[in-house]
Amino acid sequence: KHGARFLYLRVVLRVGREIVSRQMVFLTAPRFLELPKGKLRVEVKKEGGKRFSLRFSSPVFQYQVGFHLRKIAYRATDNFFDLDPGEVREIGVATEKDFSVDAVKRALETGSLVDTYE
Repeated sequence: KHGARFLYLRVVLRVGREIVSRQMVFLTAPRFLELPKGKLRVEVKKEGGKRFSLRFSSPVFQYQVGFHLRKIAYRATDNFFDLDPGEVREIGVATEKDFSVDAVKRALETGSLVDTYE
């Protein structure tokens, strides 16, 4: 009814209440996916010292969301992930030096696979 380009299966592995792994399964090659374009929202919150949380959300499915902080050395709990519509994914970030929330927002670059389509 819908066609392989529009179908995917979301697999989640939980240990207790914690999600420890996620995987998307498609019925076609990623280059044939009909991915919707939609705005990716990111909220940046300082958790203390050199620690931040980035909360990603979108009204549409976003495949292989990635982010980078230009000219900031950092470590993140995740850097490429899939985002379902209405889902909020919180990523922890620890920077090498102390930065303000505004500085992190200015350095933040985001995108997903659909951004490579043109």
